[in-house]
Amino acid sequence: MSALSKPEPIIPFTINSISLQNNCGYNLWAKIMRIRELLEGKRFNDLDFVTKDEDGERINYDLAEDLAFFMNNDDDTYRRHLFPSILKCVDTLKSKKETSPSFFEDAVERGYSNYIKKYPIRHLSDSLEKEMFEEICKKIHDDVCQQYEDGKYKD
Repeated sequence: MSALSKPEPIIPFTINSISLQNNCGYNLWAKIMRIRELLEGKRFNDLDFVTKDEDGERINYDLAEDLAFFMNNDDDTYRRHLFPSILKCVDTLKSKKETSPSFFEDAVERGYSNYIKKYPIRHLSDSLEKEMFEEICKKIHDDVCQQYEDGKYKD
């Protein structure tokens, strides 16, 4: 081998849709495609989140808990909708005034809209039922009040 010749690749492979294998026998193409599918959300199946029973079909998880988690962890929803409501609630708590779950109504409404766009489960309605809506607002309000009491929102 001369100094000007190209070195052999350490892991020889060919690129086509059938075989992209390294010298260990792993099918790299399949792994790459699986990772891409997972990252791009191509394998989202809404029926994985639905249970059939004698009354029909229903979601098999706690929507109130999941929506609250989503709103706290989705950057856009948190920044645009939840955080301003939290600030309003915390400012009211600092001024020693009464707060209520209604502070979070707009955030929950818009957060749910973002939630169903991101997770298109056909068994979820376009809007929350009144009881569920109030439960989620109360849960977020109680969490913020507890965190305020614990000192999380100190300046």
